[in-house]
Amino acid sequence: MQKDISLLLAENGFVILDILDKNEVDYLNQLCSQFLHPAGQDFISSSHFLNKDDSTYINQQLHLILQEKISSLFPELQLLGGTLATKRKGKNILKAHNDWSIVDETTYNSYNLWTTLVNTNKQNGTLGVIPGSHVWKNNIRGFQIPNAYENFSKQFIEIGYEPELKAGQAILYNHKLVHYSRPNTTDVARNVAIIGLKDKSATLQVAIGTTNNKIEIYKTDEEDFYTFNAESIRAKNQLLLQTKMPNSTLTWKQIEAQFHQHLPNDFLYLQQTNKSWIGKIKRIFQ
Repeated sequence: MQKDISLLLAENGFVILDILDKNEVDYLNQLCSQFLHPAGQDFISSSHFLNKDDSTYINQQLHLILQEKISSLFPELQLLGGTLATKRKGKNILKAHNDWSIVDETTYNSYNLWTTLVNTNKQNGTLGVIPGSHVWKNNIRGFQIPNAYENFSKQFIEIGYEPELKAGQAILYNHKLVHYSRPNTTDVARNVAIIGLKDKSATLQVAIGTTNNKIEIYKTDEEDFYTFNAESIRAKNQLLLQTKMPNSTLTWKQIEAQFHQHLPNDFLYLQQTNKSWIGKIKRIFQ
């Protein structure tokens, strides 16, 4: 019997969902065509490049489409801000990383729902994930805090799992999961919708690296993320914690050890869709 999707999410760090129908896909692609015009750039997202009114409108449309679906599948989760993004033909690589810590990860979890609006594969930059990496020993992550994994993007691409998705399918992944994407080498834009989620009972927070080698963690609201300004956040929000900036130096040998230790034994997606993947990573590490 197939495992519960919440259990798969907890074990693998991500789960693949059929989330949008054709009409919803067509509508969101229309919004991408209407709002996303990357002049000379091969990647843009609505939340970073549009004015506040247009960005808010797109966020509202994503909530209208996804709220009921997420409430049914994951009643314990709350939708956060959403964005549309397009990756055109070019050299843009999303370097290996895990996303910012936006909740107290000793108790709660947060996620992204990455929904593709076109069929994706390695050629147009589908999302690549490192199964089980959400349970690695991960530091607090945030603004001006170094990302130790990006230096090993090439190695992660060699071992990552890059599922071929159909338009309307999504990867829901834990923010702690290491992920990346290759460039789009095709002539068709790779449009996606991305929206954040968190445990409903979790308080939103943001971590900010300071010039004196410290990390400050502040209680925040969603507006702080939409109009991100570190100095404004520090000035108006409650300081929850101050801690020393951790040593972010890692070796590939250390990463390899974590990879082997935490790779899920029962990795359903690999068994069903890419049986050669396990053999590939064994050859790489031998």
